[in-house]
Amino acid sequence: MSFHTKYNFFYFFLYLTYSDKGNMCAKKVDLRVFGMSCEDCKFTIEKNLKENPAVIRVDIRYPEGTGEVVIDDSKIQPSEIPKMPIFSGKSHYRAQVRDTNEV
Repeated sequence: MSFHTKYNFFYFFLYLTYSDKGNMCAKKVDLRVFGMSCEDCKFTIEKNLKENPAVIRVDIRYPEGTGEVVIDDSKIQPSEIPKMPIFSGKSHYRAQVRDTNEV
């Protein structure tokens, strides 16, 4: 696959990702994540957060106990992230919003 083909796929992916968002206003939410004890915990949290259609991108850092979630704030507010199922109820993971910024 040539460089230009990869380049075009990248922009096509961006188009598909953001073309139907309309008035999307993306926000980057910095989190403090509690309860992780291994890399599997990190992957479990990322997988569960990505299931929400309002979540655009997730990066959880296990050793630091932090994370970064980019959301479409027309669908979900940053304050709702710690209330998501992976961080509430019977789950032993907890999250705290540290900061939010426009993307």
